[in-house]
Amino acid sequence: MIRMDVRHEVNIPVEITTKEIRGRSFKAMLRDFDLYGAELKDRLDIPDNFHADVKVVLPDGAIMVESRVDVKENGEMRLKFLNMEPEARRRLWNHLKKKVEETGCCPYCKSSLRPRQERCGTCGLFVDVENERYLEISHNDLISLRVVMLEEAVDLFNREMDEIERFYASRRGDERELVKEVTAAIHRVCDVCRDLEDIAGVRSDLVKQKQKWLRKKTDPHFSMSYFCNHARTWPRGYPGDFEILEGIYRNVPLSSGMGYLLDLFFLNTTLAVAVKERLATLREMLRGELVKRDRPSVLDIACGSCREVFELTPEIGASGAEFTCLDFDSDSLSFSSDRLSYTMIHGQISFRKYNAIRMVNHERNVREFGYQDIVYSTGLFDYLTDDVLVKMIRALYDLTNPGGKMISSFKDCNMYKTQIYHWFADWDAFYQRTEKDCLQLFKEADIPMDELSIVRERSGVIMFFVVEKK
Repeated sequence: MIRMDVRHEVNIPVEITTKEIRGRSFKAMLRDFDLYGAELKDRLDIPDNFHADVKVVLPDGAIMVESRVDVKENGEMRLKFLNMEPEARRRLWNHLKKKVEETGCCPYCKSSLRPRQERCGTCGLFVDVENERYLEISHNDLISLRVVMLEEAVDLFNREMDEIERFYASRRGDERELVKEVTAAIHRVCDVCRDLEDIAGVRSDLVKQKQKWLRKKTDPHFSMSYFCNHARTWPRGYPGDFEILEGIYRNVPLSSGMGYLLDLFFLNTTLAVAVKERLATLREMLRGELVKRDRPSVLDIACGSCREVFELTPEIGASGAEFTCLDFDSDSLSFSSDRLSYTMIHGQISFRKYNAIRMVNHERNVREFGYQDIVYSTGLFDYLTDDVLVKMIRALYDLTNPGGKMISSFKDCNMYKTQIYHWFADWDAFYQRTEKDCLQLFKEADIPMDELSIVRERSGVIMFFVVEKK
């Protein structure tokens, strides 16, 4: 099989460090490596998709590389190098180039080469490692090959979907098994998408272009699904609106035929499951606060459908709590107001159209809303930049009364893969952060670390950062 990267066998030590796994460091040996990643000889206790800092000990000294750990089905582990500094890449290439020159063979298919031969006569790839443009040309070759693989994978995927649709229409297939087949087919394409991202860059123009292309090519099937179509078309003008979240909370397919199978697929994706668990965890957190407080003031930022408020009607009523629910979507506020108008607590809930981005100034927050006993927001913070978040976290902390709580949630990018949401859906506006990244935001906002705790919902994907102000 022809390799698509310049890889060579090595025996190089590495040290893998991550604060998320109890601050542990793992020592291992590389089996081989290329400019984009490396195979480990060792099997370590690190989960798939985990991001870590890797120290690669080259003969001329160590380099540090941000990496992602990929665990294969057979348990073997590979490091994917991310955001490599130019100097580190140059040193890695110098070491790799020397190894390639010593073999006298094509680094891709192992055919014999003449000195300074430009392209391999067997595989056709660029092999003149002495050429000053070698890295650029070989990189472009690799991208072109990945694009061809993606196009072939999508063509195969559409044929598989056609076959599954015929099977389902004939009622010959078991529904659960067909959903498994749909899920497996989507994940196979996602693996190819990820390979292209790793080479071309997650935010590159090429990747953006191919994402749009993939959605267009798969639209005949995905447009049949209420959930998939909603996540692609943004009917309210923004992703993650209250309508699709309400659909996820209800957890009931809304389409028929192939759309029904894709609805079931969507409702069982990692983030959809996590969103349902996020609601359950938030509800229990708020319940615990309401039962021990008398007439607390509560601020719900980016409230959406207020599902947790509705489900806590008895506790809100008994505590005498006053809720202020903010959102910039008027229809979201109307939906929530109408739902709660039929409950006994409608007089304790006020709704206000407000852009949460403005909540970075303490004095303005006090003027607009007054001090609060509980301030919470779930989902919003994933869509905000670091600089805005640091200011907002500080301002909301200052708005919280002593003895009060500030609750916010973040998705942990170590716990899910993005390709389903970035390629098959058009849902890539949320930032990829680790637990370490989120902790840094609170530190930069000067939040006392002894007041901060982290709680995860049951699936472990979404983190709640809870600040109990002293």
